[in-house]
Amino acid sequence: MHILTPPGVAAIAVVRLCGELVIPFCARHLTRVPRIGGCVHTQLQDGDEVIDDPVVVQVDSRTIELSLHGGVWVIEKVIELARREGFVDEEPSHPQDIESEVERDLPHALTAETIRLLLYQPTAWRQMLAEQNTQQMRRALEDRSLQTLLNPPVVVIVGAPNVGKSTLANCLFGRHRSITADLPGTTRPDWGR
Repeated sequence: MHILTPPGVAAIAVVRLCGELVIPFCARHLTRVPRIGGCVHTQLQDGDEVIDDPVVVQVDSRTIELSLHGGVWVIEKVIELARREGFVDEEPSHPQDIESEVERDLPHALTAETIRLLLYQPTAWRQMLAEQNTQQMRRALEDRSLQTLLNPPVVVIVGAPNVGKSTLANCLFGRHRSITADLPGTTRPDWGR
């Protein structure tokens, strides 16, 4: 099971289900089943409860993509249903499976640098495998830098009005991102840059 869209609330969330369980899942939970290479607008049900009315694409006999409404509740219900039906979150099992890792993580990349680093991974792994550099591969597997870029920490600066929160934020950013003034309530974050 892959969630192909970035985290958070959006108009659409795409969930890919793969494996032998796809055909039985479709028969049990979709009111209309797509054909291979086709798509249908259907209802996704858990027993008598209608979870959503997604567009479902049947990529091949073992893969479907559910284009769901992007609300958190819908996504959580679909993931819960898929797990109950035996689907598991796909985790990379070996460095050679790096292309699927990149495909899985690319929607979560928030910066151009993270995208470039992700897209370079297959080349780097092929080079390490060709050189049989096991020490470098071990270090790469233990390095959490890319995971930190994909899941950056959330920092909140809280305080009374006009105590320097925006000035502190600008210092931490290393550039002027928030307007600062002597009057309380004038700070407006510049989130677009």
